[in-house]
Amino acid sequence: MQQDRANVYDNPNRNGVVVQQWPLGTAVMHDRIAFYPHNLDRGIDTTENLSWALAFGLNMHYQAQHMEGDFRMGRGFEALKALSIVQREIARRYFGRAMTGFRYVSEDLKVSRTTFDGVEIIASHDLAPRSLDLPGGLAPVAVAPHGFVALYGGAPLYALTADEHHAPGYLSRWSAGRFVPKIAWYPADLAGCRFNVIKSDLRLTVSAAELPAGEPRAVSLAITDWAGTPVDLAGAEVTYEVSDHGLARVRDGRLVTRGDRRTGWVTVRAVVTRSGVPAYSSIELVKLV
Repeated sequence: MQQDRANVYDNPNRNGVVVQQWPLGTAVMHDRIAFYPHNLDRGIDTTENLSWALAFGLNMHYQAQHMEGDFRMGRGFEALKALSIVQREIARRYFGRAMTGFRYVSEDLKVSRTTFDGVEIIASHDLAPRSLDLPGGLAPVAVAPHGFVALYGGAPLYALTADEHHAPGYLSRWSAGRFVPKIAWYPADLAGCRFNVIKSDLRLTVSAAELPAGEPRAVSLAITDWAGTPVDLAGAEVTYEVSDHGLARVRDGRLVTRGDRRTGWVTVRAVVTRSGVPAYSSIELVKLV
C-alpha cells in the first residue's frame, strides 16, 4: 500500500477492528499470479465498450453507479443478463490464453479480427449495422451496430445480430447452422453519448412511486410509447416481470402488494409479444414504505 492508504489498512476500521494488509499480501504471493485489468474504464455499459472489450480480450465488468440511467430506461437488467452470457460463453474461453493475432480486416478500419488459442473474435466498431464475413465458407452475418461474431474451434458460437424489430439487435446463439436470437440487447449507446439514446421499445408508468406496506394495495400500470400515447394491445400477449413476488405481483394489469408489512423495493416491467416478437417496456421502481 502507498502513502495514506497504508494507514487505512493498518489501523482500526470504523468498527474498531485492526485490519492489517501485511503479511497477508506476501503470504499469498507465489511464483505465479493472475493479473486482472482493473478500472481501465467505466465498465462494459455500452455496445461500443463491449465490441472493444472482446477485441482486446477483456473480461466483462460493470460499475452499478454508471448504469443508473440504463436501469431507469429499462435496459439495465438486460445488460447484466447479456453480459453474464458473454462472460460465460465467450470471455471464459479466452481468459488466460495468449492473444495470437490482431488485425483490421476492413479498409475503413472498422472491423477487427482477434485470435486466441481456439477463440476468434470478429468485431465491428461501426455505428451502423454491418455484414461480417465468416471463415469456413459460411454465409456472411448481419450484425448490429458495434456487433460481433465469436467463434470457438472454428465454429460460430455467439453474435450480436441485427434485427429490424429491435434496433439494438439480439445476442444470438449459433444453432442448427444459423444464429438464433437468445436475448434482446439493451446496453446500446449508438451515438457515443451515454444513456437515453436507445430507449426500451415501450414505456411503463406506475400511478404511484411509493406504497404503504402493511395492507394489500394496488396501483395502475400503463403501457404507452415514449410520447405517452397508449399502445393498442389487441391480440398481443402481455406479461410482467416483477423482481420480488414476495413483495408484490401483477394482477389484472395492476401491481398488487402483499399485506404483511414488509418494506423494500420492487421493480416491474411489461413484455408485449406480437407474432412471437417481444417488445420490452422500461423498468419502473416502486418503494414499499
